[in-house]
Amino acid sequence: MATYFHSIKTFILSYQAANDVVKNSAELYQFEGKMEVLYLPQMPEMEFVSLREASIPIKYDYIFYGRIEEYKGLELFIEAFDQTANGRKLLIVGTGRDEENIKTKVKNNPQIEFLNHYVESQDLARYIMMSRCVVLPYKSATGSQTVAIANYYGRMVLATKVGCFPEYIQEGENGFFIENYTVEAMKIALEKTDEYLNICTPEKIQKVYDKFNIKKIASQLYQKIIS
Repeated sequence: MATYFHSIKTFILSYQAANDVVKNSAELYQFEGKMEVLYLPQMPEMEFVSLREASIPIKYDYIFYGRIEEYKGLELFIEAFDQTANGRKLLIVGTGRDEENIKTKVKNNPQIEFLNHYVESQDLARYIMMSRCVVLPYKSATGSQTVAIANYYGRMVLATKVGCFPEYIQEGENGFFIENYTVEAMKIALEKTDEYLNICTPEKIQKVYDKFNIKKIASQLYQKIIS
């Protein structure tokens, strides 16, 4: 580690935990003041302006998208959804090692649709636009662009307090937290969805999303490189 600190002038980091590691290491190896840290939050990959500005009817109340892995927490979320659905619809989009388990969990619930195959980015963006809320019931996580993607399309996020989510989600602005990784906590969050959606207005979501504006970030990076 000391060798790297001697040879690197600027660290470009994408999430706060890495920022903390570099800061602590700088103190340990007494390199404070000899390097710079540029903190750039992770940026969304799939911005389709035409879709964001289109009038697309809402079909689903919740959407989960991404790899279908055990750590994503879908199993408990589905159990909570089964108990609180009240006619609402959940869309799950993705493939992964836990997909057979999830198929079994959802097969008898007509309110849950599982698209268990590869979906093109533009199609996924359309599904996000067709949903009222993005859910991220993860057991664990590191960095993720999921929140920024959801917010780009004006969608509120419900997520557990793991990984980068506490950094990217400002409660009452662009989303709310599921307080614990339990069925009961997820049920409480689901039962409050309408209240949360009224609080997280498009204007508030956009204000938080602006922190991830790629033009601003690119400008910041450019100025750092040429300085």
